[in-house]
Amino acid sequence: MLKTSLFTNFVARIMSMLIFDGVENLKELINPVLTIGTFDGIHLGHQKIIKNLIREARSTNSDSVLLTFFPHPRLIISNDSAIKMLNTMAEKAMLLEQKGVQNFIIHPFDKLFSELSPREFVEQILVKQLNIQKIIIGYDHKFGKNRAADIKDLIAFGNEFGFEVEEIPAKQVDEVSVSSTKIRNSLLE
Repeated sequence: MLKTSLFTNFVARIMSMLIFDGVENLKELINPVLTIGTFDGIHLGHQKIIKNLIREARSTNSDSVLLTFFPHPRLIISNDSAIKMLNTMAEKAMLLEQKGVQNFIIHPFDKLFSELSPREFVEQILVKQLNIQKIIIGYDHKFGKNRAADIKDLIAFGNEFGFEVEEIPAKQVDEVSVSSTKIRNSLLE
């Protein structure tokens, strides 16, 4: 496995998008508009989220921020070593830059991080570290220990901590919602 710091040091030299190893290593962001996810494959559903992220950041003179995790959370939580990634981290970074993302955070995902409650994740990461103004997420986003929280919880946290939440509904292609898992399974077949 490639360490994220080696990856980010290499890729940061060839890209204009800023890449950070974890939320602790950020520069100061301007009114961050954020999305979160593994974004494996950058499929049509991901592209819709990213398009809205970029649009919102530009219209409010804010920084667009995409937060992802390394290694893939399923490798840590369920020890799913059989998961086949659609893109390498370098490919993902290049695709995100092409879409116009300004800041790409690759946060280390380990057992300790997986134990954060939804409230701890929101307070420690989204509010204290990132100071987000708005988060744009897909309809099926889950977060916190055991993926216990969803969009309703995120909206409640947004009301409490003062950030907006925008939900992107399922992208339909031939009446089938698009997901990395479905793409991965189709490729394996």
